[in-house]
Amino acid sequence: MTKNEMKRLTDEYIASHEEDILADISSLVSVPSVRSAAAAGEPFGPACAEAAEKACEMLGGMGFSPVNHENYAIDCDLTGADAESGTPYLGILAHLDVVAPGDGWTKTDPYTVLREGDMIWGRGVSDDKGPAVAAMWALRAVKERLGAPLRTARLILGCSEETGGEDLEYYFKKRPVPETVFTPDADYPLINCEKGRYAPVFSREYSEEENLALDRTILSFRAGVAANAVPGKAECVLKGVTAGECREKAELLTELYGVGFSFSGGEDGGTLNITASGRSAHASLPETGANALTALLALVSMLPLDPSGLSRALGGLSGVFPSGACLGEGAGIVCSDESGPLTASLDILRVGGGKVEGVCDLRIPARADTRAVKAKLDGRLKLAGFSLSDAQPTPPHLVPADSPIVSTLLKIYSEYTGKTAEPGSTGGGTYVHDIENGVAFGCQMPGEETNMHGPDEFQRISTLVLSAKMFAAAIIEMCF
Repeated sequence: MTKNEMKRLTDEYIASHEEDILADISSLVSVPSVRSAAAAGEPFGPACAEAAEKACEMLGGMGFSPVNHENYAIDCDLTGADAESGTPYLGILAHLDVVAPGDGWTKTDPYTVLREGDMIWGRGVSDDKGPAVAAMWALRAVKERLGAPLRTARLILGCSEETGGEDLEYYFKKRPVPETVFTPDADYPLINCEKGRYAPVFSREYSEEENLALDRTILSFRAGVAANAVPGKAECVLKGVTAGECREKAELLTELYGVGFSFSGGEDGGTLNITASGRSAHASLPETGANALTALLALVSMLPLDPSGLSRALGGLSGVFPSGACLGEGAGIVCSDESGPLTASLDILRVGGGKVEGVCDLRIPARADTRAVKAKLDGRLKLAGFSLSDAQPTPPHLVPADSPIVSTLLKIYSEYTGKTAEPGSTGGGTYVHDIENGVAFGCQMPGEETNMHGPDEFQRISTLVLSAKMFAAAIIEMCF
């Protein structure tokens, strides 16, 4: 039987089980597998453990023998002739945990799948429970229609991808890393290149007593909630400054950078409260946001405040991270390669009680000298009076474009979509960032936003069914 004939058989099998695929997705989505406090046998909380057990039940019902690795991850093999070697040739890696639902859902309860035509809504339908179920059915289709392959394929489903990846750290102490791996936890056609990351915490102390004695000074500054998110809101409290002194400068910053400002107080010698409102974004794509933190920092730095260690430090910080600049211009670290440009985002800043503390996020091109980038940024922050944590850059991840897994998966994508395909890169880290010969393959189609991590997360059923067919084709191409 030719491989094309094999694919026809698995395609037909998957197409005939669309309703079963949807039922399994609905079952997994019903489990609110957001990480919570650990307990005995539940390293990521009871809901993540429940999701692992439910996935094991599904795979067991498909005729597999899944193994639950203490609720860190589960796995299941499509056993091939090389099974005794212990190292599978192909690994498919997805995850069962999800981010918290948050506010703003309008279509459905986050944990109840709603279907309208080709669309489904629910937390995890695109990230990553829908793709995980597609991978399950790919394995089942191969088992039911083709039997055991020559090379072993292994499905691995982790339980803490969204919160740091301790699942894989534990799992790969017990099981070998497959020779090749793909994860359906990003975009089509394929991602083979991921930037490095450097996100240090920096801080400095100042005299609160001396600061309060000044006539015109900064009393507090607060912005940002996560080290990997461009802040959409920033607030500060000033002493001895009026709103009238700020408005013209604020209007200019709004015109230039799209960040609005509102003021309250500041009359009769009272304190002035300023709120900057921008647009949040992922720190790997800071150009898609409007950083409220750096805009407010720029405004404060333009005001005639009394000279102090605090005002000089914040002015220096604004120079390193100027408003509207997200390519590292202020730190002198601009660079780029085929993975894209370096991006720099100041994401958290806290001022008060005699301490300034912040966090920035750099995404470093794959072929850049990460140590040189780190040294230059560290030097600029130290000149502004800050000390830094001992954080080290996360190295980039690159699988050569001519490697077998890249060429094979791109060929499959082109066969099934009729579109030409080239490998891509990302500033964000995927589930295979630390896995040699690992790439991301699906399940978000080019140009389609599925609201993953946001309200009303959705996915197309046709995309998940097509993905299951392509995953089965990948097993056929690489394992038979």
